[in-house]
Amino acid sequence: MTKCLRHQSTPTEARRRAFVRRISSGKLSKNAAVGLENDIFQVIETANDYEDFRIGIVEVLSRRKPRRHVIVFNLDEKGFEYEIDGVVFNTTIHFKGKQYSAWIFKKGKFGNNGGSKDWTYRSANKSTVRKTQLREIV
Repeated sequence: MTKCLRHQSTPTEARRRAFVRRISSGKLSKNAAVGLENDIFQVIETANDYEDFRIGIVEVLSRRKPRRHVIVFNLDEKGFEYEIDGVVFNTTIHFKGKQYSAWIFKKGKFGNNGGSKDWTYRSANKSTVRKTQLREIV
């Protein structure tokens, strides 16, 4: 099940409750969910371009779960392959007409076979990334 965030200047209370319900199954507390939502909206409002947006989202998610892998990638790009286990959080975020998928997870594999540069990744502490066509995250 993919969750979706659309940018609005101020989230309504109904949207805030829906957001909290969606990610509560992702092992975040209600307070953490509200804080994460606010941080994501702040990144959307302040990012100058797609790279700033991706890096900002990865930093926000990494602060919430520092010992987990975090990845953000453009859903419209072809060639991404992934096998992700231990998902703590995932959502779809709309930014300047593009849809991005954002994940916090324990382990898995992510491949960029299409050559897109429209993605950003941050590893968990003490992880190994092999630089082959299919990047394996251990």
